Amino acid sequence: MAVPLSRMAFPTVHPRGWLPLYTMVTFRPDISYATAKRKAARQGTILTAIARLGTAVVGATSIYFTLRALHWLPSRTAIS
Repeated sequence: MAVPLSRMAFPTVHPRGWLPLYTMVTFRPDISYATAKRKAARQGTILTAIARLGTAVVGATSIYFTLRALHWLPSRTAIS
């Protein structure tokens, strides 16, 4: 049987891992608001970097396949 969150002790070390801002501010009395704000800014920076990298990869892949298809189409129609 799982222990309810209200019965679990908060860790005494610095908070680690990925926590949503709402959880840090509302449910974690061991995390100060300044710490929560700092962690949220860092997490936002990480998510932005991942989103930009993903967009670049998808864009490059779509350009590659578009150019490949455009090169393939004229030679295909010339044979017919």
